[in-house]
Amino acid sequence: MAITLRFAASPQDRDAVFRLRYQIYVEEMGYDFGATPDKRLPDNPPRNNRLLMAEQDGALVGSLAIDWGGDLPFGAEDRQVYRLDPFLAKLPATALQIVGRFMSLPEARTSQVPELLLDAMLRFALEQGVAAIFLDCRPHLINTYMRLGFRPYAPTASHPIPGILIPLVLLLDDHAHLLRVRSRFAALAQGRPADAARLALLQSLLPASSPIQTLAAGTADWPALAAALARKAELLEDMTEDEVRSLLDQGTALTCTPGQPIVVQGNGDRTVFLLLEGLAEVWRDGDAVGVVGPGATFGEVALLTGRPRIADVVAATECRVLALRDRTIAALVEGNSALAVKLLRNLATGLAEKLAAER
Repeated sequence: MAITLRFAASPQDRDAVFRLRYQIYVEEMGYDFGATPDKRLPDNPPRNNRLLMAEQDGALVGSLAIDWGGDLPFGAEDRQVYRLDPFLAKLPATALQIVGRFMSLPEARTSQVPELLLDAMLRFALEQGVAAIFLDCRPHLINTYMRLGFRPYAPTASHPIPGILIPLVLLLDDHAHLLRVRSRFAALAQGRPADAARLALLQSLLPASSPIQTLAAGTADWPALAAALARKAELLEDMTEDEVRSLLDQGTALTCTPGQPIVVQGNGDRTVFLLLEGLAEVWRDGDAVGVVGPGATFGEVALLTGRPRIADVVAATECRVLALRDRTIAALVEGNSALAVKLLRNLATGLAEKLAAER
C-alpha cells in the first residue's frame, strides 16, 4: 500500500490531523485534555505551524508538527521549555526548529511511516538552513531519539498531562556525532556542508555533561543505584546485583527539581519510578497524603492495571529517579522471565502493602 507525505494545505487537512491527535492521545493513551466533545485536539493557543501528514491509500495514518522560526515567532512556553533564549541570542530564529505531536496509528508504527515522517522533517530543516532541531519526549523514548542523534541539553520539564518530558536537541552540522551514533539522519545531513563556526557556537551552549543518564555499573550513577539496593528498595527485593544491573541498565535516570511533577493524577502514562535520591510528596485530589523517600517505588498502579494515575507525585527536594517503561518490562518477560517474575512480584507486593496501609 502506497504511503505519501505532504503538508496540510487546507482547514480540512488540519482538522484531520487534530482528529488523529484525539484518537491517539485521548482514546488510545488516555490523556485527559478536558472537554473535547468534537473529538479534536487543535493547538492551544492556535498557531500557524506546518503539519506534516502521512497518508496510506488516502487515509491519514501519521503526522508531526513543525514550528520553524521562519514561519512564526516562538512563544513564551516554547522558549521556557526548550531554553531557547540562549540559542536565539546567538542565531536567527530561522536557524531553529521545534518538532512535536509526532504520532502514527498503532498499525502504522511497524511500517515505514515513522521513518518517512522523520526523514521528511529533516529534509525540510536542511532546505531551510536550520541548524538546531528541538523536541521533548517521555523518558521511555529517550534512547530512540538519542540513536537518531538528538542529545539531552536541559533539565527535565513537566507537563500537567503527560508528566515528565525531556528536552532534546539535534545539531545538523555535527556530522561526526551523527556518524558516531549511526543515526539514520547521517547521510541526509551530510548532503549539506557543515558550518564549523556555527557548530562550535551551538556546542558552546550545551552543558559539559548530559543532564540525563542511564544507570549502569561503572558509571558515575552506579553509587546511587548501589545505595538504593543497600536500602532494600522494594522494587529490587530478592534480586542479585547482576539482576539489578540487567534491569536498571534499561532504565533512564532523571533529575527533578523541587516542585516538579513526576507523576500526574489522571494521565495514562505507564512508567514506573524508583526514587534513588531525595524526597517526593504524594497528592490525591488536591490533598497531601504522604511523603516518599529513597528506595520508594511509585507509578505501579497504572502499570499493573492499565488505569489512569491515581495520584500526583511531586518532587519536594531535588530528586533522582529511575524511569522504567511498561515496554521495558514486557521485553523482560520475553527475554528474561526469571527476572521479570521477581520484578512483577515486587511491584504487586508493594502495591498490596500500600493498599493495606490505607485501610
